[in-house]
Amino acid sequence: MTESPEQGKPRTAVIAGVANKYSIAWGVAQALADEGYELCLTYADERLQEKVEELAATLPKAFMLPFNVSRDEDFVNLGKALAEKWDGLDGCVHSIAFANREDLGGE
Repeated sequence: MTESPEQGKPRTAVIAGVANKYSIAWGVAQALADEGYELCLTYADERLQEKVEELAATLPKAFMLPFNVSRDEDFVNLGKALAEKWDGLDGCVHSIAFANREDLGGE
């Protein structure tokens, strides 16, 4: 298991931006899980929650929290929830993107 050198504790990371099994964020989450990291996967809204739940359930040390970067209170709430769960944070992956559906079509 990968441990924090200064504390001898398992490493921890937040992964923001998992949308589905094809997400770059999901690939990073799998790689970190393989290295023994405890992970927090975030989801922006109820529409994504179920998809992220299904993926998180396949990782040994993962849990989920809501986190919508367009709401200031979500930054505060995420910080508080992480502080209650972990003594520190070793990493954060920002893989959040947005595009209008009509911009994704065509060539």
